Amino acid sequence: MTLIADPHSQKRKQFIKLVMKYVKKGSGSSIEFLNSRSWTHPVTNLNDIIKQAAIAGTQWRLNDGTSLNVLEFEGDWVVEAIASPNYAPDGLPVIDLPYLVLMKLIAGRSQDIADISRMLGVAEDLQLQRVKKVINQYLPNATEDLESLVMLGKLEQSL
Repeated sequence: MTLIADPHSQKRKQFIKLVMKYVKKGSGSSIEFLNSRSWTHPVTNLNDIIKQAAIAGTQWRLNDGTSLNVLEFEGDWVVEAIASPNYAPDGLPVIDLPYLVLMKLIAGRSQDIADISRMLGVAEDLQLQRVKKVINQYLPNATEDLESLVMLGKLEQSL
């Protein structure tokens, strides 16, 4: 197992510290709103796109108006992520939550960190355990930050 470099650790810690100063209980989007934005309709068949030459780091505009970002990663965790996908409503494989969180931590953008907090704020205990296991295994430096993001997400959801 190879640990992942964490070049965004300091920026992530500063972002979390800043958010913790200003977050207010119940200030996040309601669970009803988040559920209404859940992926419930079929999208472009990604298998058709995969047949074309994809270039890592590109973004594709799909026929249904959505976009597809093509990312490239290497490492042991990628093999695991591909071997244990989640499935979209149309039956196509998508990255499972633990590996999506790991990807967003690696990316390190402010929006990615906010996305993690929002996703984990409504995650069930079993999902959180699976996420924590993957982060502890591949990016242990982010474990404390992950706990903070879970707490922030839950705080925003509470009334």
